[in-house]
Amino acid sequence: MKIAFDIRSNYKAGVFRYGVSLASGVLKLAPQVRHQITVICEQDRYDALKNQFSNIPGWSEANLYVAPGDDRYVRNNPELRKWLAAEGFDLYYSSNYAIDPQTPIPFVFIIHDLIP
Repeated sequence: MKIAFDIRSNYKAGVFRYGVSLASGVLKLAPQVRHQITVICEQDRYDALKNQFSNIPGWSEANLYVAPGDDRYVRNNPELRKWLAAEGFDLYYSSNYAIDPQTPIPFVFIIHDLIP
């Protein structure tokens, strides 16, 4: 399965740390279950993530994609939608609660901090 794993977040806080931690775990398991994972990030976090993931066996810089164009609050990104479709991803996952509702492939996202 080819999975786009989006860890973009509004701040470098809990949601971002959660996304990075989960991505690290998934990247370590991906070769064993024959999944191809591409992590989506912001330009200003690219180098730090590249360094953090570099110790994962099988990791390649080609598995890190900088999402073009949208700010961290609004997810409405025609370029990202085109890229997801063109690259043939089977699933789009976001560790953030903000997701582009026009995403052209099946998606999963996380809703954080629900309090009854």
